[in-house]
Amino acid sequence: MYVPRNPGLPPRALFTPPGGMSGALDCAGLLLFSKARMGIRYALSALGIGLGETVLAPAYLTGSALAPFDWAGVACALYDVDRTTLAPDWGSVAGVQTRVKARALLLVHYFGLPCDGGIARAFCREHGLALIEDCAHALPPAPGEVGPGALGDAAIFSLRKLLPLPDGGALRLGSGRRAPACLPPRSDSPVALAPLLARYVAQRLGMHRPSRAARPPLPVPDTRPEEPAVGISRWSRWLLSCLDAKAARRTRRENYRLLMQRVAGIPGLLPLFPELPDGACPQVLPVLVPAAEQVADSLAAMGVGAYRWPTLPPRCARASETARWLAGRLLALPVHQGLDPVHLEYTADCLERVLHAR
Repeated sequence: MYVPRNPGLPPRALFTPPGGMSGALDCAGLLLFSKARMGIRYALSALGIGLGETVLAPAYLTGSALAPFDWAGVACALYDVDRTTLAPDWGSVAGVQTRVKARALLLVHYFGLPCDGGIARAFCREHGLALIEDCAHALPPAPGEVGPGALGDAAIFSLRKLLPLPDGGALRLGSGRRAPACLPPRSDSPVALAPLLARYVAQRLGMHRPSRAARPPLPVPDTRPEEPAVGISRWSRWLLSCLDAKAARRTRRENYRLLMQRVAGIPGLLPLFPELPDGACPQVLPVLVPAAEQVADSLAAMGVGAYRWPTLPPRCARASETARWLAGRLLALPVHQGLDPVHLEYTADCLERVLHAR
């Protein structure tokens, strides 16, 4: 059996007329980019944050999320998160702000689950900060809905992490913020759809990819080469009108509940979020296990696309013992809309066998 990390593209989606899907994602008010990180730099410009200024950011973060701040010449002062909730450690946040006098707070909604938005808004109001919401693991809330991205002065989303798209990120600016002009689309051929279609077929046929060979960890750079901002490709924009995002939300929530019920009692495993908040659209089910990288490798050999998250850049690893602790233990389990109950049961069985053997 094959349980891919992300959903494949059902061929039937290619025959859905544009605009013919009532549950399609509402993109009104969104500026669409090829990648979410491209939107962060635009957000900084819209908020008037530039060279030599500072933003508060969690130490538990990927290098790709920090890169746009580097490109803009904006320093990231790193704060700690809570080990059990992933919410900001507000004592750490306040201490760092006292020291650096930042212009904005970056709040990450890890794995699509809402994270202290009201507290963050109040903190920003008290200290005169802009609130930037990193919702790369979430889908944008519909107009009028409360969820990740609804409270900030700016919010970024990575659509390709939750929907089967070749590319796709989005930026939503708060009321009164001026959005930049539409960007030229990324140039793509229909070949960009092939990996998504192949993943769907492989899953249906139960043909999992070969397991990852044991390997030494690759060095992670502290900075990344700057990427020019381009708009979302025409293929992804077209698919956004053909894919049922509402159904994806429902299925992800149901799969999260089903898998949570199955894994909650496994010895050696601690679920981070046993209860799914109302309105949340989970990217994955995050759990804590010993030696998450080795567990992920064992699951990959069984065809289960679980993975350790994240690979910390050196500056984050140096700044926070909590970030290092989490990065060694957090395992992300797939719950996407392409999975059926049989895939979830197989995932839980494999995970139980791997942990039992350790």
